[in-house]
Amino acid sequence: MNNDSVKTKTTQQTTKNELFLQVYLPLIFTIIVFIVIAVFITLDKSTASANIHHWANISVVFLAVPLIISTLISIALSVAFIFGMGKAITWLPLPLKKFHLFLLKIALWLWETSEKITSPVINMRSKAHSLRKVRISRKNNLIK
Repeated sequence: MNNDSVKTKTTQQTTKNELFLQVYLPLIFTIIVFIVIAVFITLDKSTASANIHHWANISVVFLAVPLIISTLISIALSVAFIFGMGKAITWLPLPLKKFHLFLLKIALWLWETSEKITSPVINMRSKAHSLRKVRISRKNNLIK
């Protein structure tokens, strides 16, 4: 057998396969089993089915109450975030303007500091350049 013909799986592919086999496959199987059981209980017409329906109703209540509570909590959190964002939108522009002004002051200070540092060097170079020009022009005048 050739090494090229053997397909090696990457770590991502192996992880996806393991995730499917260890998490999703048992979850799907369990959901299907519960749906089948619920359908068979619903279709049961025996005399004992009244007792089964009674306990089925109780179990639905036990399953629905936590779901309703968690839904209400998430709705309350969403409403709180919406009102909080509404308050933040009315409050934020002034602090943001102050922060922007603070950043502009820092930028101005940096500009002035860099000007103070570089201006002596620029002045010295420009004076040296002008002296060289004067010396070259005098040399050219003397040669003529």
